[in-house]
Amino acid sequence: MGFLRHFLPQHHFLLSEVYGEINSKDLFEHIFEINKLAENTDSLLELADCRGITEINLHTDDVVTSADIETDKIGSKLAILAPENNKLVYGMINAYRMFAEEHRQQVKIFTDVEQALSWLTDDKTQIDIFRKQVEDNLKI
Repeated sequence: MGFLRHFLPQHHFLLSEVYGEINSKDLFEHIFEINKLAENTDSLLELADCRGITEINLHTDDVVTSADIETDKIGSKLAILAPENNKLVYGMINAYRMFAEEHRQQVKIFTDVEQALSWLTDDKTQIDIFRKQVEDNLKI
């Protein structure tokens, strides 16, 4: 199981990497950490890379709870990178998306990093900064 977070507070950008086996305890801890990191911003731009998930030990109730424990981030966007070839992971991500939209302005699922970054912001300088963060921290 694993969750890594890379936060650029000056850009309100959070890069999360989710990999391995995912269970409810670790997922909830991850969300609590995100809440702490983002407590001074309403406009968080988050890219969550979930392509490295190999196993999910969650129930639907866990997905609902994980969305409910998020603090409200009214002006925020969450781009989730999902694996193209794992229907179970994609389905759980999609369920999370539906419930998380209550706490965030926008949540969208992608399979392509560039499309996700372009959706998060249309500022070319920010995209370059975010791309560098992705390249430095993810195995893409």
